[in-house]
Amino acid sequence: MKIEGVWLPIITPFHNGSIDFPSYVKLIEFFISKGISGIIPLATTGESPTIEEFEYEELLEKTVEVSIEEFLFLWDMVEIIRKSA
Repeated sequence: MKIEGVWLPIITPFHNGSIDFPSYVKLIEFFISKGISGIIPLATTGESPTIEEFEYEELLEKTVEVSIEEFLFLWDMVEIIRKSA
């Protein structure tokens, strides 16, 4: 896999203390429409070490569900950082 183009660390929106999945999907769809090459979930606002494991997994599953046909995404580096925190 060759990584090239514009890769965006995407924010994780929250509402009432929980991940706002409808807004997250809208963000991904917006970035797809703008031609982003890939996204990096859980990589912008420090949420990765502060959310529960099930939330982490739900967010990655939603990312795959919405974007798998459109572009690539990275999360392994986030997991390395998360495990060392």
